Amino acid sequence: MSVLSMFNEKNIPKFISYLPPLGIIFVTIIFILLIVKNDYDQLDFENVQIKESYIKEETQSLKNSVNDVILYKQFLEKKQETLKQQLLQEDVINFIKNVLSKNHNYIFIIDDKANVIYHPFIEKGTNTWDVTDRAGLKLTQTFIQIAKNNQEGDYLTYLWNKPEESTAKKKTAFVYYLKQWNWILGTGTYLDDVESKIIQNTYALNQKITQNISYTILLSIVLTLITLIISFFFSRIINQIFATYKKDAIFKEKKLKKLNRSLQKLANEEIKKRSLKEKELEYAHIERLTGLPNRLKLSEILEDVQSAKLAILNIDRFIDINNFYSPKLSDLLLKEIAKLLVESFKNKKDVTIFKLPVDEYAIFTSSQFISDFEFTNICQLAIRLIERRPFLIQNNEILVSITAGISLSCENTYINADTALKIAKDKHKSLFVYNKNDNVELNFQNNIKWTKILKAAVNEHRIVVFKQPIVSNTDTNTKKYECLIRIKQNDGTFISPFHFLEISKKIKLYPKLTKIVVSQAFKHFSQNDSEFSINLTLDDITNKDTVRYITHKLEKYDIANRVIFEIVESEGIDSFEEVSVFIKTMKEYGCKIAIDDFGTGYSNFEYLMKLNVDYIKIDGSFIKNIDTNAQSQLISDLIITFAKKQGISTIAEFVHSKKVLRKVQEMGIDYSQGFYLGEPKEI
Repeated sequence: MSVLSMFNEKNIPKFISYLPPLGIIFVTIIFILLIVKNDYDQLDFENVQIKESYIKEETQSLKNSVNDVILYKQFLEKKQETLKQQLLQEDVINFIKNVLSKNHNYIFIIDDKANVIYHPFIEKGTNTWDVTDRAGLKLTQTFIQIAKNNQEGDYLTYLWNKPEESTAKKKTAFVYYLKQWNWILGTGTYLDDVESKIIQNTYALNQKITQNISYTILLSIVLTLITLIISFFFSRIINQIFATYKKDAIFKEKKLKKLNRSLQKLANEEIKKRSLKEKELEYAHIERLTGLPNRLKLSEILEDVQSAKLAILNIDRFIDINNFYSPKLSDLLLKEIAKLLVESFKNKKDVTIFKLPVDEYAIFTSSQFISDFEFTNICQLAIRLIERRPFLIQNNEILVSITAGISLSCENTYINADTALKIAKDKHKSLFVYNKNDNVELNFQNNIKWTKILKAAVNEHRIVVFKQPIVSNTDTNTKKYECLIRIKQNDGTFISPFHFLEISKKIKLYPKLTKIVVSQAFKHFSQNDSEFSINLTLDDITNKDTVRYITHKLEKYDIANRVIFEIVESEGIDSFEEVSVFIKTMKEYGCKIAIDDFGTGYSNFEYLMKLNVDYIKIDGSFIKNIDTNAQSQLISDLIITFAKKQGISTIAEFVHSKKVLRKVQEMGIDYSQGFYLGEPKEI
């Protein structure tokens, strides 16, 4: 009996009954074997990975500890350029002793003669030239040699006794030569702890394998029983289906053949119609002269994209070229410019060239991977390529100059690019980037206009105060508020202090603005229980009349225990004695003091200890990219560590996203402030 004859109408139901259970049993056996093999392969792989990862992490940690010292030294040198080298060295040693050594293995410092500069267990000045490890290696001499030979620092593995152990274990050290100070920086760790992790991992995996096999066998038994029952009933149904199907199949086959012929005829007709429509549509989207996509195609694309950057390029005085050389030659020039643009950017797959009506072209991208800066450079390159040499058209050399307008937003993209082109023409610039704020800025270009605006705002009582929440990172219900000054315009819009504060200082209105903010803030917050802060500059602190006004308000409202004065640290604290006197006076009233914008050009930890402040506001330039920028994380971590040791609370400015908020919370910053948590609102 042939194999094919086995698969007839009678035998197929039997196969349906027996094959699934047998298949399940077979798959279960294979699956168990694969599980065991795979898990043991995974165990070997994980043990190797654990060992390699542990060693890599530990050695990298050693290097990071030394790098922290180097970065702190560079930070001190940059921020305190006038400080003597000896004081810088002492500050670095204190940083190692009080900050790094509490979080890492200890760090030691020797010079190139093996004299101890700093070691937590060896007296300063001790010469360690002849120190050897348990294998006889001249340890200190080798440290000096490899540190000097490798400017990035190097690792050394040697034998050394752990504390309270008699057997020597392998220890790895990282050493770095700080040539400027003739220092050898080093730190080390033992690497034998990885074996205990491997043993734990092996035991856990054996337990997992046993459990997986038990579950698999149990599941297989259950599935086999269920499959047998289902297969039995299913095979009976199949017998009935086969009988019915055979009758219907012959009848339906005839009808299907007839239907297929009709459908094939209709499909052929539809394909012809669609092909004609596609050709017509494609022709409508192509500019006939250059073969480039046209204005209609660009409009359709702009309706659908989520991100858009567009530049419109206009040929200057094209009408003169057309009149002087003839329309035919001008058309040839347009085609040559199109070829040049397409050829120049053929490798930029995300950039498309369009031909707009008459004498204009467009450069467009919807890619989010092309930044505003890069797109602007692409447009500048296009202008240079067109203008760099004359176009040779029928033995005529034609010089072409270009004016371009750029829009970098998805809102009204074409209109904004066209507006930018008109502005570029008016200003006689080759390129102009549209900015929706430009119209406002143009209205306030000079100091005379700002002076009039500022004086009118003061006289008409249009200086208003906004408040922005400062939220606790451990209890979102706990909020303070920062008071911010604004000018309210007659149309209901507001002008930020960026535009008028410097002008107010020049025309002697700045003290008046400070008094307005103090007056409105004290009046508003006297009616609730919230803490609030007011920004003060050195001009305010050194102005006796301003200080008298503040003390008068403190005595009048009796809310000093809820007042925080933020001293703007970015201006530098030159009048240290006057600032100290002011802080002492305010603290006697019960006020708190914050240093604003800490971390910018004038940061000084020594000043902070002397000024006796309550809060440090970490500058927004560090916070805005803290979730991705390692340098910002390092500097912020130094500030946080210092603040915690001094009992000073920290506030993160410019918290603009959920990721940034999570990061500052993870780092232990006490409060957060930014648009993600709340925008400024008028009091």
